[in-house]
Amino acid sequence: MSARSFTAESRDRVPPFAQLRLLYLRRVIGTAIGAAGIERAMRWGRWLARRIFELNPPPRARVVANLTAACGEALSPEQRERLARAVFENVVCFWVEVAYARRRLTPGAWRRCVRLVDAPRWAEVVARPGPVLFVSTHFGNPAVAVYAIGQLCQPVHVVFDAFEMPLLRRWQDELYRHPNVQLVSRTEAAAALPDILAAGGKIALLGTHLRPRGRGVDVPFLGRTRSFYPTIGLLAARHEAPVVVFSNKRTATPFQFDLRCEKIIEPVGEPDEITAATVAAMERMIHAAPQQFLWTRL
Repeated sequence: MSARSFTAESRDRVPPFAQLRLLYLRRVIGTAIGAAGIERAMRWGRWLARRIFELNPPPRARVVANLTAACGEALSPEQRERLARAVFENVVCFWVEVAYARRRLTPGAWRRCVRLVDAPRWAEVVARPGPVLFVSTHFGNPAVAVYAIGQLCQPVHVVFDAFEMPLLRRWQDELYRHPNVQLVSRTEAAAALPDILAAGGKIALLGTHLRPRGRGVDVPFLGRTRSFYPTIGLLAARHEAPVVVFSNKRTATPFQFDLRCEKIIEPVGEPDEITAATVAAMERMIHAAPQQFLWTRL
């Protein structure tokens, strides 16, 4: 699997106009959000998301089509519309949370933001000797989850895409430069991950990116058969590393999350079976709270 960033995909080149727009968002809008207070910023963000949704942008059609494929007749047109709008609102919530991450996620305060659902199970996972693969998808706020897992495991290694644009790279460094979170760029992952696991390390990555070409693992996922990278199963089998599928669900209170260990998949059986079981666990997680999944990623 070619794991992607927990924030956004990198691009080979960002056009000059887009760079100016990103600079504006980072310096002006980001500063305003940070000064407003998170409750007010969330209200603004949700209002903005609804206005964008009403403009009927192309991502709206993609979200509706993916919801239709995944849920079929289980959703009425009205329910599908409400759910698609909620998806837009959660995207904006993520970026508001990014603006507050540095001040909320500190070694002494992060537990006030992240509730460990079934804490004894998390204690069992953290205490397990040897390597572990923590896997999630674009659900809730996985970036906050990675920080919390890093504090529990001390450290966790995170696979990410490095932004090439200096402005975004500085922002990315700020977001992830926390104690016990060690970054592994995607370009270095193939060489670095086996060594980390061989040394008993813990790795966090996203597990629902599709493989456009080459050998993949074909698995039913959200209404369609899709091809996934085989890396999760291969790493788990070769290094006898359990796969811990986790979710970090956004609650009704701003910057409050429920971090749940959804399933522990032991490294037994064929690698493709491990990958398929991981994808199935993430699918169940998404169906339980579909408004928190980034449906544009399919």
